[in-house]
Amino acid sequence: MTLNIKKFGGLEISQSGSVILRGELKFEFKKIEDMPMESKSSRSLKKSITEHSYTDENAELFSRLKHKRLAIAQEQNVPAYVVFSDTVLYQMVDKKPANEDEFSKLFGVGAKKLEKYGDVFLAIINNEQ
Repeated sequence: MTLNIKKFGGLEISQSGSVILRGELKFEFKKIEDMPMESKSSRSLKKSITEHSYTDENAELFSRLKHKRLAIAQEQNVPAYVVFSDTVLYQMVDKKPANEDEFSKLFGVGAKKLEKYGDVFLAIINNEQ
């Protein structure tokens, strides 16, 4: 098919289309369902995310970290994930960094966030607050 601008955008059968219609050339194609899917489904992505369930002191620490994150986010009028994502909080609970050097090695903690929030969250992790 071709688009004929002179005829107000009407569609016309092209030369190769005419050949196929007359049966002089075979038209081959692959069905969409026969093509492999390259992207992961949302279900498999959800399964690949590590599940965190804490008990006792770790659950209490995670709760205190989330409350502090929420308080800071409300003060700054930003969503809580802007302060730190849940993933970073999970790392804080799992690794329990004792100082700024260890805290800076958490994925998602850059120099700015270390400077801005490091002391506050380290105090919570080390039971100083």
